[in-house]
Amino acid sequence: MESPLPLLRLLGSAVTVRQNEFGYPAVPRDYALRPHITDEQWSRFDIYAERVRVLGSSNERMNPGVFERIFQMRGRPMFPNLQELTWSAESYSSVQGLPGFMTASLSRVCIRVGTSDATDAIHHLSHIQGDQPALKSLELEMTRLYSGQTLSKFHHIRDLKLGCPIAPEVFAIIAALHSLSELSINLEQIRDQDVPSPLAPRFPHLKTLKIRASMFVVVATIQSIASSTLHELIVELIPSSSLPRTRALCVAVSRFSLTLRTLSVRRHLWLGLAGSPYELRPRDIAPLLDLKELRSLTLQFSTNLTYWTSADLQNWSIAWPLLEEMCFILHAPSTFRSLVQLVSHFPFLRSLTWPDVKVYDSLEFEESKVFSPHPLVYLHVNFLLVEGPAASAEVGFALKELFPKLSRMSRINPPAIHRFLEGC
Repeated sequence: MESPLPLLRLLGSAVTVRQNEFGYPAVPRDYALRPHITDEQWSRFDIYAERVRVLGSSNERMNPGVFERIFQMRGRPMFPNLQELTWSAESYSSVQGLPGFMTASLSRVCIRVGTSDATDAIHHLSHIQGDQPALKSLELEMTRLYSGQTLSKFHHIRDLKLGCPIAPEVFAIIAALHSLSELSINLEQIRDQDVPSPLAPRFPHLKTLKIRASMFVVVATIQSIASSTLHELIVELIPSSSLPRTRALCVAVSRFSLTLRTLSVRRHLWLGLAGSPYELRPRDIAPLLDLKELRSLTLQFSTNLTYWTSADLQNWSIAWPLLEEMCFILHAPSTFRSLVQLVSHFPFLRSLTWPDVKVYDSLEFEESKVFSPHPLVYLHVNFLLVEGPAASAEVGFALKELFPKLSRMSRINPPAIHRFLEGC
């Protein structure tokens, strides 16, 4: 169900719609509960309420006190067999209705709170009864999570997504949830000096980690993972006082050589060393060559990548023979020739995002004809046509010959090249 409103209508006259001064139903949160509800109305409501397994509610048409009041009147959850709940609240009062939905049968809960005072949202999870709650998946979107003590009771939770900065104390509680297999966490409030080194081993069953933190905190967290079966690692780096440690990060990641399939590391310009451009060298990412099962690789550094050689490309293709998706966003203009050479090394590549490509002259297109057509589907690249007479149509024609399966969803600049490909 997208909303509990249809079931509340079963209470008949118990639901009312106030009208505005023009005689039309007023907008949001206008459905309110009247004081008298008969036993017959409750019985009819219960028949259907017991069948509800999935519920979404944003309270956009409901007086926020309705759910709280029903819970007080009945003394038990509205939907006793509820398994999945999605709750969106933009105000403190909207959060107060949550206890009426906290049943022991819940296996998945998603709570999004827009108010700055979201402490009660996490606290209301304590209304879930039982020594071993069924809750396996929890997603919390709020401004900040100061206390996570309530989380400690969910020993069997497997999927935890926290889209808000958390305090070190909360992270310590999360680290004790040994059944976690998927974790998305924001550690931007944890300072480098607050992290002991080394961290105690944690997360023995983790398969997916999405983390936002400083380089130091990210490296320390990855080093502490006790699991040997990490499949996916998504990293968003934030500024910190410590120097760039790209190689240290790559070394930490490389120990998952037999299992890691997806790796994404995103880092921004202002994370480089003050006063000098930070260079990412092929040898910095060399430890990643141990990741033999890699299918998807994203490296986004608003910085300079030192020129790579044909030998580097050969090493990459040997190391990642199964690669299907590659995204390199760097200040590292390359040539059309090197772009074609790169793709030719990866026979299973289906999606490529690459830095600016300079086109010098049409001779590059002639040289590229020695390569066989490649099954690339998505190409995202910006061509720089400032170094010679090469026209957009020439580039488009060369791309069509080299990559006959290119999708219309590809993003290619300048637009003239894109229009040429669409017209083919």
